[in-house]
Amino acid sequence: MFMLQIATGLRPGEALGLTWDNVDFENKILHITKAVRRERDENDISHMVFAPTKTKRSRDMELLDEAIEILKRQRELQNAEKKRLGNAYTDLNLIFATKTGQILERPHVAQTLALIRKQMRIIRAEELHKDISEVEEPNFTLHSLRHTFATRALEQDIPLKVVSDWLGHTTIRITGDIYSHALPAKRRNSIQRLTGITTDHYKNGQNRGQVQNDE
Repeated sequence: MFMLQIATGLRPGEALGLTWDNVDFENKILHITKAVRRERDENDISHMVFAPTKTKRSRDMELLDEAIEILKRQRELQNAEKKRLGNAYTDLNLIFATKTGQILERPHVAQTLALIRKQMRIIRAEELHKDISEVEEPNFTLHSLRHTFATRALEQDIPLKVVSDWLGHTTIRITGDIYSHALPAKRRNSIQRLTGITTDHYKNGQNRGQVQNDE
């Protein structure tokens, strides 16, 4: 799930709500139609349920080849688990589920990510030949995986509107505001592409016998 989030920028709830019918393997398209969340019923009993996405809008996203491979590997692992458990597995068609097929809860997934952070700290300490107390634990959350995807996309000059659509934001302004940290460097790089524009324009004007005054 974490790998797919980095490759797609899905919100945690959207990733947890994915079902296999959301994946078009042939055309490499992911249909993001729902999320999962905890709600209370009329008896005030709490349940995990399928719900609309945060913006209450569905969207489609083109998938990287590596994302397709992640999903195929997950399907293999899940099928093996189904075969092992037999009737003990409740098949809700979820891509990411508990060992018995139930809806995964976000706190449980966050705890798993916390264990990964701790393990990364240990590995980093070993690499640096330092005591673990001298090495800081990486600071990232489930939402950081989404932010990584968006930042890398903008750094690769993918248009802001495209990234906004992928992320499921209601407006391009929201995307620009959230990821403004990734944009100044791109603007600086972009302006360099205009190097020589004044001299070229002046020379072209001279060739025509005049320099045009453009607004």
